[in-house]
Amino acid sequence: MEESIQGNALDLLDTILEETILNYVIELERILERPWTGDDFTRTVMRMTKVATDATSVEEALNLELAHLGATGAVAEQLADLLPDYFEMLMRSWLTTEGLSGDEDSGADDVLSQFKTRRYKGAVEGIDEDDGETDICSICLEHLRRGLVATLHCDHEFHGGCIGRWLHRGQNVCPLCKDDVLLL
Repeated sequence: MEESIQGNALDLLDTILEETILNYVIELERILERPWTGDDFTRTVMRMTKVATDATSVEEALNLELAHLGATGAVAEQLADLLPDYFEMLMRSWLTTEGLSGDEDSGADDVLSQFKTRRYKGAVEGIDEDDGETDICSICLEHLRRGLVATLHCDHEFHGGCIGRWLHRGQNVCPLCKDDVLLL
């Protein structure tokens, strides 16, 4: 019962954040006079992720985004006013979906017990590109170097918390290959 209430509250918060982010996207499209694409969204999420992991500052992320968009003059000023708020909403959404309640794997243990799990043992500093693996969780687009890693039956790997939330939201397929995940 308590998990159901918590899940409903998180779903409601997630919906509110999505609607707020959508409003920012509409404003970004108005300022840029073009659609805000999936590539734009992915790029800003990656910049926000670097801010969240202290790899860069909000100011650096903002300057990189303005340079990437080629914004100058009044457009740059409008974007400079809007983008920090957009980054903050992305950050709040990310923190909500990451479930940063102190225990990143809470609530997923029952589901994760069906999969091989491990603690990431790769290099913490940087990504070893010689091994041919990217070691990225395709749900949150973060490096797998933190927390529990779950390997599904199809051999795709994700953060335990990410795939746990994916499955708790009613998805019973691998986010990558769409194979059935839970053996019922």
